[in-house]
Amino acid sequence: MADLSENMRVAAALTERGIRIFFRDRSSVLFSTLSVLIVLVLYIAILRSSIVSGFEGYPGAAAMSDAWIIAGLAGIVPVSSSVAAMGLIIKDRHTGALDDLRSAPVSSFSITAGYLLSTFVIGLVMTFVFLILGEAFMFASGHGFGAISMLQAAVLMVPSVFSSCAFVFLVTALLRSKAAFDGFAAVLNVLIGFLTGTFVPIGYFSKGVQSVLTFVPATHSAAVARDILGTPALDAAFSAFGEVQEHRDLLGFDLYIGDWMVSPVFSISYLIGTGAVFFIIAGLLMRRQ
Repeated sequence: MADLSENMRVAAALTERGIRIFFRDRSSVLFSTLSVLIVLVLYIAILRSSIVSGFEGYPGAAAMSDAWIIAGLAGIVPVSSSVAAMGLIIKDRHTGALDDLRSAPVSSFSITAGYLLSTFVIGLVMTFVFLILGEAFMFASGHGFGAISMLQAAVLMVPSVFSSCAFVFLVTALLRSKAAFDGFAAVLNVLIGFLTGTFVPIGYFSKGVQSVLTFVPATHSAAVARDILGTPALDAAFSAFGEVQEHRDLLGFDLYIGDWMVSPVFSISYLIGTGAVFFIIAGLLMRRQ
């Protein structure tokens, strides 16, 4: 019992350390959301007007477009923030801090739990902050999401951050050098926008590619976020024309595996399940190391 209490104390201390280091380093905070900020700025400055003009004649097209982009970006933030936070392991390996921790009289479980929990907390904080900023943007544009939708989206972000954190943890367990991790982070931050259907609507990809994308956990996170945050605006824009389902498929509100439409319950279960699998595999790898 005493050992368990000591392990929890050490894990809590390392969690606090990871959180403090991350938020103390302003560059880490900036780069964790840099790709999201770039897309949002480009959307506001250039893309919004062209997208809205493409839906000319549909009522509420601007609200639908804004909700679509914010919901898509909400699926990216858990991944990008997890990558930035988990970089502390690589940094500690490079500086020798991790070797010092392992040589101390603490369990490997405590060390691993400290890194994971700090990454999870950082991911939640950054994602919740983005949701608040997204609501502020929507409100400034003349249309908000509403309290219930925001609460549902916040709850969704918990399994989303868990899955993203576990995936990045698994990759981190496989990578040994800082250069390799930096390369992984750069590639992932670019690809994640395409994988979630945020840079390019999922409906523009072939059916085969769409089916492949359904294996990406973040794609499910973005789809459910669109369903929660964007459905009212999409219904208002297209219901009078009988084109709701057509645009749900085009814009990635609904995902398909073959001809089977994936339900939100399945997507959330998939996030939790893949997160658990990633976590177990990564834990085994870290233990062997």
